[in-house]
Amino acid sequence: MNEVWGWPAESVARVVHEGENVTWRVEAPEGPRAVRLYRPGRRTLGEIEAEWAWVEALADEVPTARPLRTVGGALVATVESPAGPRWAVAMEWVEGAHPDPRDPAHAFELGRLIGGLRRAVRRVEAAVMADWPGHDRPRTTPESIVTATLGALSDASFVGAEQHARLGRGVDRLVRRLAGCPLGAPAFVHADLHVGNVLVTASGWRCLDFDDSVFGPPLLDLATPRVHQRAVGGFDALWAAMAAGYGEPIDDEAIRLTTALQLVQTLGEFPSHLDIPALGRDPGAVVERYLGYLGAELGPL
Repeated sequence: MNEVWGWPAESVARVVHEGENVTWRVEAPEGPRAVRLYRPGRRTLGEIEAEWAWVEALADEVPTARPLRTVGGALVATVESPAGPRWAVAMEWVEGAHPDPRDPAHAFELGRLIGGLRRAVRRVEAAVMADWPGHDRPRTTPESIVTATLGALSDASFVGAEQHARLGRGVDRLVRRLAGCPLGAPAFVHADLHVGNVLVTASGWRCLDFDDSVFGPPLLDLATPRVHQRAVGGFDALWAAMAAGYGEPIDDEAIRLTTALQLVQTLGEFPSHLDIPALGRDPGAVVERYLGYLGAELGPL
């Protein structure tokens, strides 16, 4: 991969993270660099190029890891890996620590980061042309999420009959309530801005990993961190702090329904993610936990 970005052949590269995608750290002459190798079949080339077009467009206003273009000027390259050819993107290496998920002060700062992202997105969307590459990201709607999840889980052996019934009740309740609560025009959202995708650095907070970005309900950027706040405990104080940091009014019904949509979508991704150890060890237990979060948003299932 070194020649793609013009680094010396002897630059050392090592794997530092394996999950949805694989991240390498490269010891380049200019300093450490990160290279992400994308999971095969997860994203099209156009979607990856759109992801990084957004990162470039937002980088002057939203602190993130800037992409590094290849020797030929491209954002995305094809590189050889031990598992075969992969699409890859290089970026600056960001050194820092993750926020404390249980600290309301950190929740406030996370909310402020997300609020700044939302405002920057609105400015980019108002300025770009119709043929801008950033438009080529997945578009989600409540209907598409519900349909995809019910189809994906219909024959999943790790979902019990009682769990299927509760999910069905939750989806029915969600669809009925959405009819009376529009979630706003679809907008570009990061969609996965929990504390694991944020680093606290010497120069401030940085948000990372736009791989799950889509066009969807604007409040979606608050949904995943809201779920994580339920998971760690002390939800009321953490959510109040994050909402205050966000800096814009948040309708209670809209955030509940948006978070429920995010939970339903996440449940639908489980069958294709069983190779991830945290899920693969006991997927039925993870389903149970997520149904609990769904019930916390919509009422007992």
